[in-house]
Amino acid sequence: MLYPKSCNPYRVYGLPKIHKNNTPLRPVVDFTNSATYNLAKYLAKILKACEKLISHEITNSMEYKNFIDTIDIEEDEIMASFDVFSLLTNVLINRAFDIINDCLESDSDLNLRCLIDPSEDTKCIKLCLRSILFTFRGELYRQK
Repeated sequence: MLYPKSCNPYRVYGLPKIHKNNTPLRPVVDFTNSATYNLAKYLAKILKACEKLISHEITNSMEYKNFIDTIDIEEDEIMASFDVFSLLTNVLINRAFDIINDCLESDSDLNLRCLIDPSEDTKCIKLCLRSILFTFRGELYRQK
């Protein structure tokens, strides 16, 4: 299950944001044929338990609208919303790893969900986060 079936780099392509001016592209990273695909699928199952530690998770704009409808804003308060640009390429990998590691360390049931020694999970996560190679227009890139 954890062995790679192929070792192709990730492939990046764009989907048009038709609701925006000048129709910019939303980058999509396809890593289904990459060396870390099976490992990442395994780790996603392990990390699923971390969701319970997230105090606020909004999955779509309707959920956000329903959420803010329940909030009372005082006259001296301001609500702000940010449109994050290039989230994928701006993720701080070391910070992401620290957050994931904290989650795993606080998970008392981790060893029940692991196929490998839980201490190896952090090494596998680092491997996945640090080996993001992708192609775009025939050129090979590495996310830093």
